[in-house]
Amino acid sequence: MSNKFKYLIRVITFSFIAGIGVSAQTSLPAAYTSSSGSYILTLNSAGSESIKVKVDGSFTINSAGNDDTVKGTLLLSLNEETRLKIAGQMQGGSQSVPANITRSDVIGHFVKGTSCPTIRLAIEPLDLKTGGIEGRTGRLIFEFHESRDQMAELFCVWTRQINARKSRRGVVAAINKLMLGSQQ
Repeated sequence: MSNKFKYLIRVITFSFIAGIGVSAQTSLPAAYTSSSGSYILTLNSAGSESIKVKVDGSFTINSAGNDDTVKGTLLLSLNEETRLKIAGQMQGGSQSVPANITRSDVIGHFVKGTSCPTIRLAIEPLDLKTGGIEGRTGRLIFEFHESRDQMAELFCVWTRQINARKSRRGVVAAINKLMLGSQQ
């Protein structure tokens, strides 16, 4: 009877230890996206005046830098009315004008004094070229709102440390680790 009991304990212990290794999961890479906002895009076309159009934009952060900058993807969306206006200026159809303009590896930096509940990131003016459209943005300010999400909390900690002039390498490393995905 005693041998059966020992055997049962060993089987349960081994199953538990083996189960720990199996249940460890990797987290998916995370990104942090701003709320959508309206911005002005100045377009230049060959042989005609430049026009200003209103676009909706968002910024998705893909990595954090130790120099208090972030790198991410800028997405500008053009509605149908704006696309028709651009097509008329270019003497083409609205199908020749893309619905979205995307630019990767855009560098953003924190606006001075920003903090939670609304973190503001600035992107300096950019030259954009896509689908026969050449344009320039002004300085773009994107807002990220505080939430119970782990990424949002890390960004709040980062801005507090920037404003207090404290070391922030640890929080930057934690943000990048979360963005790359890691073992839990």
